[in-house]
Amino acid sequence: PKIDNALFAETDDKVLTDKAYLLNNIYSNKTVLMLQAKLNSPQCQEIIPTLMANIKGNLANLICGKYSNYFLTDLIKRANKKQKLEILSEIYEQMDKLANNQFGSHPIQTLVENTSSKEEIVLIINSVCKKNKL
Repeated sequence: PKIDNALFAETDDKVLTDKAYLLNNIYSNKTVLMLQAKLNSPQCQEIIPTLMANIKGNLANLICGKYSNYFLTDLIKRANKKQKLEILSEIYEQMDKLANNQFGSHPIQTLVENTSSKEEIVLIINSVCKKNKL
């Protein structure tokens, strides 16, 4: 889908900096498309810390959202080690539920595929083993 540049002009700053506005609008397709475009932009690494701070505490809901899961998938692909560890730490207790959700399975799969550090791998294995008592 094509993104209307007027949408950027109206909502750019607010979506990126206003936590309440972001959380109220992130479940819409237009907002997710705008955020995905931002994540594909050269200033991607500059906006990720703000986005991470604004979605903290809401990751499980966003991962399972019909449109927001696409945003989280793109965010995970571009997150650094520290940011991925923050994501994993927040969803650790719910990872099995999220992985089995219709919309949540894709971001969880992306998280597993983009895991490279020992700390990330340990968190994922411990979450799975804890739930399955392996």
